[in-house]
Amino acid sequence: MKRSFRVLGVLALVAGLALTGCKKDIETSDLTLDLTKKATVTAYFYAETDNQTQGLEFAETGTKVVVSIPNSAFNPAATGNWTDTAAIADGKITVSIPATNAGVNVTFYPAEFIKEQTQAFGSNTASIKKIFKLTAGTTVTAVKPGQVRIHQATYTAEAFSNFVEKVDIKIELRAILKVGDPSSLLQSGKIVDVYCTDAGQEFHTTATLQDKGIISVSVPKDKDITIRFEASKDMNTLPDASSKKYRYEKSITAPSASTPVKISVDFGDGTVWE
Repeated sequence: MKRSFRVLGVLALVAGLALTGCKKDIETSDLTLDLTKKATVTAYFYAETDNQTQGLEFAETGTKVVVSIPNSAFNPAATGNWTDTAAIADGKITVSIPATNAGVNVTFYPAEFIKEQTQAFGSNTASIKKIFKLTAGTTVTAVKPGQVRIHQATYTAEAFSNFVEKVDIKIELRAILKVGDPSSLLQSGKIVDVYCTDAGQEFHTTATLQDKGIISVSVPKDKDITIRFEASKDMNTLPDASSKKYRYEKSITAPSASTPVKISVDFGDGTVWE
């Protein structure tokens, strides 16, 4: 019986030490974050979506905003972030956030949105679809318990990479089509190549000559545009008439805005193309 009591005593001691060890681990690994003290922050979000009205417009209603505070603000040993999510309504969000007497930094990460941006009056394009973003977020600093803080932030606008703004122009084409003659207007019905080789602005189209040697075409604005065609040139040889195929080519710089005023281009003699 004595031996049994001894064994039980040893087991009880071992169990007691094990429990003590577990309690110690819990106390040293558990991080307490005091989130009881509160402050209120209202953040307004703006974007330039209309270049024909004064001032900025509100960001899109319904856009989600992630609200983030480093956990280290509440306990220096803590990692990660306290986060919340709100949706923009009438250009703003209002959130209740935990704060400390030392002040916390609150960062807002609003989602991107896509919207047609109205261009300034007189612009070549009435509206351009753009991506509105605030990628790096926006921060209000040193927010303390009981405060009501107001913050403002503005999105930046970025056009899509494949967007190329074009202008509508009329070009009058003249060329020397008979040796010894001056340049004359081209006959209607001829197909003309119009192209641009600028990196990122590569472009090609064809246009059909209308009456009075004019083509109407849309081309990238402010870019060097090349116009090219082939035609039979009268060599003006006597007594036997002969002709040769010639290529005519000329470059112009497209204007920055569409215009109804015709642009006259003289292709001169051209070069033999046969």
